[in-house]
Amino acid sequence: FDAFLGDMLTSSVVFKLGFSFGYDLSRMRASYPHLASLRGDEPSAMVDVKQLSYAASANRMNLRIGLATLTKFVLGATLSKKEQCSDWARRPLTDAQLAYAAADAYYLCLIFDKCVAKSNGTLLARLDEVVAAGDPRAKGKYLPRKAKKAHRKQVALAAQLMERAGGKALGHATRARNMGDVNVDVERALSAVGAACDG
Repeated sequence: FDAFLGDMLTSSVVFKLGFSFGYDLSRMRASYPHLASLRGDEPSAMVDVKQLSYAASANRMNLRIGLATLTKFVLGATLSKKEQCSDWARRPLTDAQLAYAAADAYYLCLIFDKCVAKSNGTLLARLDEVVAAGDPRAKGKYLPRKAKKAHRKQVALAAQLMERAGGKALGHATRARNMGDVNVDVERALSAVGAACDG
């Protein structure tokens, strides 16, 4: 799994969708310090859907919005953020948390498709531009003063967690290091995505 993840993250031909992904990457590094793929080269071809939406928007929408607002703006859909502040360190994750995470990922794909369609496909030719724009949060661009301060705190906290981890997984329960020990009920996860999207 580690080798696959490394190949995927560093591939310049496989575009990865994210939303202000810099913080997520720092948390992944802190949570899984034993994965070489997360300690190596910086990921490439990362498409921040916020930047993508900005590029597709004729009126240059505001970049100071969250995923729920962006989803409403681009798709007209309501994305529940009820599980956002739940305990993500506790294992196993609840069904509601799995559905929340899957819906977040699913909506990134829908937003991507809608932006490409809105641009009549021209946005695909400009993906390198969007990738180069990167994560606005990582660069501290387009953030109000309070958000910049909070972002600096998050980055510092992620660095502290990584340092404290010392090769051990974080959370209330240890995570399986051998991916063969991880069981994923794909059918249940997909049906939960459908329920979250329909609801």
